[in-house]
Amino acid sequence: MVNEFGLTEKAVSEGGVEVAIRGDGAEICGSTADQQMCMGIQIMDIDSIDPNTNEPMYYEVVTVGGRERIEYKNFHKSDGVAVAAIALRRELVKLIKEVFSDFFKFGQELRINGLMENGEEPAFFAISLCYMR
Repeated sequence: MVNEFGLTEKAVSEGGVEVAIRGDGAEICGSTADQQMCMGIQIMDIDSIDPNTNEPMYYEVVTVGGRERIEYKNFHKSDGVAVAAIALRRELVKLIKEVFSDFFKFGQELRINGLMENGEEPAFFAISLCYMR
């Protein structure tokens, strides 16, 4: 993911990038009235490059009154989330205790110990870790 968002050099030189643990849920239409919930990791670093447009993902430079300024964008979007766990409501209690708690432990490990190098992806730490919905 670091490489996809143009952050390899930053991860190596600064030792980390900003990531978020994202969660979302929705009711499933139909007679069962079940709900689903998913958790994932999203690169939230301000220097991220959108792999589809090669433009900055979270800001744009605009000119207002003849002066350039930065306007932030897209922090609320869930683009680029790598989904790690999905549960249906009937499985939810068990999965929150087992899978999702393991996922939050992974987030803490990422912040403390980082990730080891993997192929073209550099080793890096999550320099800030936030939980978003």
